[in-house]
Amino acid sequence: RNVENIILWKITDLLKQKGYLVVQIGKNDAIELDAIRINTLAEPMLAYVIAGCDAFIGADSGPSHIAVATNKKCILFFGSVHPKFIHANLSNIKVITNHNDHQPICSQPYCWHNSITTTGQECVVDKEAPPCSKYKTEDVIDAINEFI
Repeated sequence: RNVENIILWKITDLLKQKGYLVVQIGKNDAIELDAIRINTLAEPMLAYVIAGCDAFIGADSGPSHIAVATNKKCILFFGSVHPKFIHANLSNIKVITNHNDHQPICSQPYCWHNSITTTGQECVVDKEAPPCSKYKTEDVIDAINEFI
């Protein structure tokens, strides 16, 4: 969800080469990976599967919060949300974001925090494909190699 440009089969292949069993959670039938697919529509099943994993890779989301709460190593994608506002302790989280303090990707970095709402802000650059949600496969591969 909201993770653009990542070649997911490369990530799956790398994890398998490292000896991991790769599990794809959720209900997105559009993404076909060479992984075990578990439909985790019920929250208890979702929590059970995540609690049993060695690591979690995904977007800042409900499942990622379960992974953080169960002290899993996490590689998390952040776009319009500032990771330091969401997680007090980032020591077990490898953040992948297109913003940085010295060179943000747009004039309104982490714009989700600009208003009090549950839906966030519409992107001022491109509301259909915000640049903050376009990532590089190489960044994920680097994160896996150094963190997992």
